[in-house]
Amino acid sequence: MNENNAELREDNGTLSRKRRTALVTYLAILFAVAFLLVALDMIIENHKLQSSNQALEDSNKISMASSASALEKAEKLQDENRSLQEKITGLETREQELTLQAEEAQALLEEMTKDKEAWQTEKDQLTKDNAALIQKQTDTVRANELLLQAMAASQDGLHEELVSTMRELEQLQDLLSETGKTTYQDLLKDLPEE
Repeated sequence: MNENNAELREDNGTLSRKRRTALVTYLAILFAVAFLLVALDMIIENHKLQSSNQALEDSNKISMASSASALEKAEKLQDENRSLQEKITGLETREQELTLQAEEAQALLEEMTKDKEAWQTEKDQLTKDNAALIQKQTDTVRANELLLQAMAASQDGLHEELVSTMRELEQLQDLLSETGKTTYQDLLKDLPEE
């Protein structure tokens, strides 16, 4: 049951990281698309402005003949030009805002990436420490089992089993408790010399 809970927590963490990554990617794409749309709109408005200026120049050439109607047209074109200039200024301001938002999103993405890397490093270290602790516990249990087998073989007079068990226990003797070490030393004394 603990394995299932650990797997569920790990799956939830993975999903959460994937969702965060997907959200940041989505925001970056959204800002990029908005920036491109603003740039496209500026290009179109700039083209309109150039066309408008060209029309104004053409109108001035023709209006030499009819100055009253040319003055009205010029005023209209100037109004349109002012309007376009205001739009360009507004679009440039919007572009700056979007650029700032994109920079903030990038900084957030970098911070989240650093947090993810730090979390992964910590997780890896904990996994390594946990594995080492489990191995030590397993070896300690094995050492105690071997000590009990050696004691039983000694009491039953099973010389060969006692010798093989003591050889195996020799590698794990440091994991025994103080009482276990004392018992191990006593069993070593009882071994007949070969």
